[in-house]
Amino acid sequence: MKCFVYCEWIDDERLKKAMPNARFIDRVVLPEHRLTFTSFVEDGDPTLRNGGCHLEESPEQSVPGLLYEFGEAEQEIAETLSRVPQGRYTPLSCRVVDRAGIFHDAIAYVIKHPLGPSKAPDEYRAHMLAGAQKHEFPDAYRQLLETI
Repeated sequence: MKCFVYCEWIDDERLKKAMPNARFIDRVVLPEHRLTFTSFVEDGDPTLRNGGCHLEESPEQSVPGLLYEFGEAEQEIAETLSRVPQGRYTPLSCRVVDRAGIFHDAIAYVIKHPLGPSKAPDEYRAHMLAGAQKHEFPDAYRQLLETI
């Protein structure tokens, strides 16, 4: 399975600690979306939580990220860490484009029940900034990460 990684997992040192067998494919872009942070609830738990990294459709924007190949074990780890069974995140089919202009079908994990804007946790931002710097994401995107 190909996975579009766009939040704290773009810090691939963090990703590789959790999923050492995940295979990096390329830096990619998800067209017609924007990065947001949102408040949310999980399935069956009305506790309001803040700071969930999320993707929203946005025709004029795009989100840079990383494309990884996950085997079954890595997919299970990703879904456990993303709390998919508890209803925090859910897989979303998407189409990303790599630096050579080749499109790839992938899965991205997005908040299942987004409720509204929320501030990004400092730890998330620190990992995102580290990954964005390492993978040479556009300066404008790195500036967005500093303020989101």
